[in-house]
Amino acid sequence: MHSASSRSPGFLVLVVIAFLALAGCSDRSTAWSGRAESPDGRWIVIANSSVYGGPGTASAETSVYLQPRRGGARLLVLEIDNGQDSAPTSGAIRIIWKDADHLDLEQEGYGAIDFQAVRCYGIYISLNAESTAAGSRAGERG
Repeated sequence: MHSASSRSPGFLVLVVIAFLALAGCSDRSTAWSGRAESPDGRWIVIANSSVYGGPGTASAETSVYLQPRRGGARLLVLEIDNGQDSAPTSGAIRIIWKDADHLDLEQEGYGAIDFQAVRCYGIYISLNAESTAAGSRAGERG
């Protein structure tokens, strides 16, 4: 049987390093957020850009959700990977309701589209992205 005092100092150092690494991964802040209600008042669009910090895990992403105004699940309709060096600080997404059944999202700045819904809760969703934001970087073909 081993006592606590017989454990090697290396084990304790390993535990401390693991704790600090996990604690550093949870650093998250909101760089930008916005919301817009549909013309008929039945839906809310919620958008935000989050920045994650930590050793080797720094990144930024923009998420857009559609939620019924009177309860119901908030569903992801757009997810953009903004990369490590391009955290948006304002207006990452313009939210434009054409009418109660058509939602336009305009992406401003660079970001690779990870997920895009074209219809949710019966709402048609379109994305207008700048040419640099549509996933084509210099030297890449899409």
